Amino acid sequence: MVLRTLILSHYLAKHSDFAVTDVDVHEWTSASPSPADYQATVLDMKMVDAGHHDHGNYPFYGTKEHVERALKSGAVVICLDHLTYINPHSTFEGRREDLQATQHLKSTFTYPLKHQGMEETSYDWLDQGLLGASRLDTMDTRPSGQLQPTTQAQEVRSYFWLVKRFYKVIHGVELDRTRRRGTLRYQRQDRPSVAGATEVTATVSVLAMNSVTGEPVAAEIRHPDAPGSLVFLPRFEEPSGEDVQSARQSIVWALRRLAEWFYERNRQEAGVKQEAPEWAKDHRPGKAKELDARVERLDTERKELAGEREKYDEMLILLYGTGDPLRLGVEKLFGSGWLGFGVDVKGKEESIDQFIRDAKTGRSLAMEVTGVTGKFYKDNDHLADVLDYLPTHIENNADERVERIVLAVNTHREAPVSDRNDQDDFTKPVKKIAANNQFCLIRTCDLYRLWLDYLDGTRTPEEIFDSIFCCAGLYKYTAPGETS
Repeated sequence: MVLRTLILSHYLAKHSDFAVTDVDVHEWTSASPSPADYQATVLDMKMVDAGHHDHGNYPFYGTKEHVERALKSGAVVICLDHLTYINPHSTFEGRREDLQATQHLKSTFTYPLKHQGMEETSYDWLDQGLLGASRLDTMDTRPSGQLQPTTQAQEVRSYFWLVKRFYKVIHGVELDRTRRRGTLRYQRQDRPSVAGATEVTATVSVLAMNSVTGEPVAAEIRHPDAPGSLVFLPRFEEPSGEDVQSARQSIVWALRRLAEWFYERNRQEAGVKQEAPEWAKDHRPGKAKELDARVERLDTERKELAGEREKYDEMLILLYGTGDPLRLGVEKLFGSGWLGFGVDVKGKEESIDQFIRDAKTGRSLAMEVTGVTGKFYKDNDHLADVLDYLPTHIENNADERVERIVLAVNTHREAPVSDRNDQDDFTKPVKKIAANNQFCLIRTCDLYRLWLDYLDGTRTPEEIFDSIFCCAGLYKYTAPGETS
């Protein structure tokens, strides 16, 4: 489905070139787009780095009205908790630099000043009006990684793989015996200091808990006057290493899938309440029944076509991917998914990622796979892995050549394929090492071209295997019928 999603995140906005449809990633400032204009919004509470200010006034308070409008329209709002500002109710005893110092007591402030500037906490805007639930803003005693999911929803559990620790627990919730659901009671009013407010009860679904204390650390809140979902989750761990950009892309995808799951579930629940009973459907006119049968056939065909298309789309990873997704793409290319060779995948502690085996000839390709944003240099760890494997490789070929080492690299992986032919993919030292040690250097975009030849019927799996196995040094792709 098409779900317009807004992500307000200082960290992700610094690297906003994401190939994710219908997702807008922006800095969180007073000039940011409104959550009310989107079906789903992600609010990254770690929006302030050192020296990153919005003219002295942080925009949490200004976001409140837009969040309320979004929830009332049925949207999903996801808040990613973090130690953004000091909380006077906190018992946190960790690093002081994680907290924003304050020189005043918040109790001395009046609305709305209490909710702006240096003393504002991440969720101060919640204790007014529709979202009067500031008791949620309670820090855990110490950062912890003891998170236990309590939901079976795969989209939610997949996001938790990106979480290494949580800073906050969710207080003020009256849990039932299962400790999976509960209620949150608070006074509904625009100014909490005004008497005569009406008590409101919101429903709470616990998504994860502290595995030691049993306290909720992630939850979904549904307000009786707002059909949308307000979701509180621990923040993702910021990635490091050579695959940072790919990891950021995975974070955006995970957040997009998460928002879509909540939104689609809410929509289905609303549909169930309005669904006509089966006995009423029996009274449809003949034309409506014909259309219903046709819709079912089209839905079945659409699902089948979408599944078939997804199989082809999986190979696009050879053009832009890196890390485990790219390795899996190579595995699917050579394995039972397409070319039909045996694939023996090795663990991360092994020097070589996978072995492609031709059962008919007894030959194999020892494949090491990676992706880089530019050209491939001599100091890359994956070249070191290949060289570590060389003694074993030489021993395997003692009597006759039955194995070829292949270093498959997705070079310039962020550039369009049409622009890559004018680029140097491997440095001269790398090409010399490959030639001297008789292993094959191949770009994964050339593996993609070979796959297209296989689809066209112009190359057989055996011809593709042979062309790589016989290559010592840099592989040069030539179209079928052409000579190199």
